[in-house]
Amino acid sequence: MDRKKGMLKEKICQFELIDSTIAGSPSPMTVYKVDWSLAHKGDKIYTADKELEGYSLIDHIDIGDVENEKAHHYKFWETQPGMFYGLIYQDEACMYSYLNNPSAVVVDAGRQITGGESMVVRSIPGKGLKIVKRTSTYTPTEVWVNGEFLGIWTHENAENAWTEAVYEVPASKITSNQARISFPLHRELKHYYVCFSAYYWFYQKA
Repeated sequence: MDRKKGMLKEKICQFELIDSTIAGSPSPMTVYKVDWSLAHKGDKIYTADKELEGYSLIDHIDIGDVENEKAHHYKFWETQPGMFYGLIYQDEACMYSYLNNPSAVVVDAGRQITGGESMVVRSIPGKGLKIVKRTSTYTPTEVWVNGEFLGIWTHENAENAWTEAVYEVPASKITSNQARISFPLHRELKHYYVCFSAYYWFYQKA
């Protein structure tokens, strides 16, 4: 499914540009009416349910929602500013079906990450934490919780499709009612890959 054209419906108008570099589009530019019917279907999980049995949602971060990011002290960084200049402004909103559930079509926004990202989420001390991430890329990331390195997060390759990757944090690593979590791109790969983050959910045992 075309991640861009699937959202564009009725053509409204078309016009020539004097300077196309500012608008970031070739001339002529075409304006379409956007179909937002799928826009609010990105808030729920579609494929990771079985791995979450016995767990309850405790927090979530909608990447690209600036207010939600701010509430979670969300930050992201680049390894080499400008290296992925073209990517930074692409695919901020994507329309994909799921790799393991083609009938589930979701429009979601996110960020192209070339260095890493960090956040602070609610947590219950002494209970295991499962992190679910919606992404459309395969890039291993390191997992750090409260300043401690826990491992490398890998998952299936979902290029041009959504997948929901799950990472389990042991109960012994959750020691307070907040957890600071960081996902730097794996140090051996961070200069060569980009990671697209769209949504995070955080679950703990009920």
